[in-house]
Amino acid sequence: MLVLFETSAGYAVFKLLDEKKLQETKNLYADFESPEKAATVLKLVHFEKFEDTTQALAAATATVEGKISKPLKKLLKHLVDPDVQEKLLVADSTLGKAIKEKFSFDCIANSSVQDLMRVIRSQADSLLQIDEKELAAMRIGLAHSSLAVNCTSLIRFDYDDEKST
Repeated sequence: MLVLFETSAGYAVFKLLDEKKLQETKNLYADFESPEKAATVLKLVHFEKFEDTTQALAAATATVEGKISKPLKKLLKHLVDPDVQEKLLVADSTLGKAIKEKFSFDCIANSSVQDLMRVIRSQADSLLQIDEKELAAMRIGLAHSSLAVNCTSLIRFDYDDEKST
């Protein structure tokens, strides 16, 4: 089973080494107490890093809209093996439907997957092998970019000369 994990720095795909862990989510937090323990549950298969914050913002927007962004499309094309039908765990069911239509992956998005995403996020620095400072900088950059876009799209003035007199 593969896990699609979205970060502000890019998309990661992990291999879930023990599928039973997904059924026993009560003990999942214990399996992610340390980077060493987390490494026994997940293995990084591929990481598709965003080129810049513009690409990260476009990818985040596409995810919210349930669409497949260009970096995600590139990543999934890299993973598609016609001989092997892997299941893909995704955080968002709408995105999972879009992936299934485009790439024929059997996507799963449920509460167990949400629990798994939470514990992955707790050990993301060690699992992704990305510098913590770089990941934090991408988070801040993406947050500022999305805030600027949201503010400019929300603020619209309807000015009428006749009403101002």
